[in-house]
Amino acid sequence: MERMYFEDIKVGQIIKTEPKKVTQDMITIFAYLTGDINPLHINEAEAKDGPFGGIVAHGLFTVSLAMGLLYPHNLLSGMVLSKFESIDFIRPVRAGDSIHSRFTVVSKDANFTKMHGKDHGRVACGVVVYNQEDKRVIEMDFKMLVEHKNGPT
Repeated sequence: MERMYFEDIKVGQIIKTEPKKVTQDMITIFAYLTGDINPLHINEAEAKDGPFGGIVAHGLFTVSLAMGLLYPHNLLSGMVLSKFESIDFIRPVRAGDSIHSRFTVVSKDANFTKMHGKDHGRVACGVVVYNQEDKRVIEMDFKMLVEHKNGPT
């Protein structure tokens, strides 16, 4: 997969991802990997009396999954996530749901930083994550560092 450089990314560019199905196994593995074994994520008996009426995926699991959906679009190769501006969790995601995302490039800053002797610009993105019913589940804004092909212009 050919990587994208700062110059390849355009303000206003929109990327729509393919859907990804969330499974209980994915939620459980994330719970044990992170140590966040809140019953809301792994115990149906306790979760059914909780605020969501059943097991839900971790918000940060859903964010991570949404970010991974970008990879086939070449937007993550060689890029560094540098800052989350905001993350709003709107609706729960459950096992059996499918999520997809809409990424929009909001702005670019060509003269940002050097990393390992290479110039990098900063790209700001807005993301909306949807479930299979096209209902918003997460809205987030983040910035990432992207290498220049030939230095800032």
